[in-house]
Amino acid sequence: MPVPRMLTINECAKEFEGTGLTAYRLRQLAISNQIINIRAGNKILINADKLIEYLNNPPLNTEQSQAGKIRPIQA
Repeated sequence: MPVPRMLTINECAKEFEGTGLTAYRLRQLAISNQIINIRAGNKILINADKLIEYLNNPPLNTEQSQAGKIRPIQA
């Protein structure tokens, strides 16, 4: 079983700097569990291979896909 390549948020920001991902955005994605990550003490480690998959196949944002459409109000 291959060991996943885990990077800190700052390492990810440097490696993916051409994509426009900032350390702040990576941290927000990790905190909201949109990308695979683990906590090691105070550090957040991101699975770099899964991040690449996420960037290539972003999930549909239901709020954006329903923009301009009539939808029921949640009570």
